[in-house]
Amino acid sequence: GEDIPDYYFMSLFGGAFSIDDPVQNWSQTTRERCERHLAVYRQLRDYICSDYYQLLPVPQSLADHEAWEFINPETQSGFFQLFRSEGKNARVKVCLKGLAADNYVLTDPYTHITVTSTADELKNGIVYELEPFSSIVWLFTPKE
Repeated sequence: GEDIPDYYFMSLFGGAFSIDDPVQNWSQTTRERCERHLAVYRQLRDYICSDYYQLLPVPQSLADHEAWEFINPETQSGFFQLFRSEGKNARVKVCLKGLAADNYVLTDPYTHITVTSTADELKNGIVYELEPFSSIVWLFTPKE
């Protein structure tokens, strides 16, 4: 219960959010952390039935990064996620696909920090560095 990393919850964002842990034994703090991740998942779940792109090669080990993108081709909105399990901190470049608008607003669903980027910048790749057992998620929408 208490040692469940945030990564565990975030790794469930690519499909049905299902927990196989004895939740009745969780503390209030763990339940609140889970609810926070569920709130983010609720923002993402409509995209899961949209176009899917595997952004990095299929991991060959737990130390490899993994990244995916879900995008609604009609609205040009979606999300991408990068995560990794084991290993040392390492940089990885993620190139988004399926983008048709010129500019996008990216929003971190946890902090609500926003940044703008051109489609070309996103297609050419953004470099990230992740600690082991961590993940990042960005929602994106076309900039009006």
